Amino acid sequence: MTISVAPLGLAARLAGLAGGGTLWWVVGAVVVGLLGAVGVQTVRLSKAEVQIADLRRQAEKDRGDRLQLVAAHNLAMANSQAAHARTQQEIIDGFITQKLALQAAHAVDMQRVRRVHDNAVAAAAADRAASKDDPAACQRIADRNQALYGLVDEGFGLAVEGRRLLGTAAAEIDTLMALIKNDRAAICGEQGR
Repeated sequence: MTISVAPLGLAARLAGLAGGGTLWWVVGAVVVGLLGAVGVQTVRLSKAEVQIADLRRQAEKDRGDRLQLVAAHNLAMANSQAAHARTQQEIIDGFITQKLALQAAHAVDMQRVRRVHDNAVAAAAADRAASKDDPAACQRIADRNQALYGLVDEGFGLAVEGRRLLGTAAAEIDTLMALIKNDRAAICGEQGR
């Protein structure tokens, strides 16, 4: 058998090489070629599916990490808010306690002032009547006046202390107002995020 160099079609060349069963050879070659192409595509597809599965796992992991970060942030924020609320309540409780103590001390001081005033009025009336005729009564009046001057001095000291306490209370009010402004600023900052 001779093979010519003249251009022949692929089927003709294969038929010339294999003899009478060439059609089956062609069909077999095409089938093998198609099976090879299908195999290559199957391998590519399985690799792509593995990559997609990896990407999905990574996306789920990232989502889980984000959810954990959000939960941790929310917990930290809740703890911060609770600590802030406790501190605020302690400040308010301290202020109320001090205010009640000041009110009680003021009530005691007012009773003492009334008692001293009543005693001074009664003593002055008795001394006026007795001092007209008795030089010892004049001495008692001078002694009582000295004692009254001491009480006036003590009253002045109490007034000064009262002013100091009022200043302290005013400072505490300013502190509370500053805390409120700070809270409002924090709230506005949280809402703006």
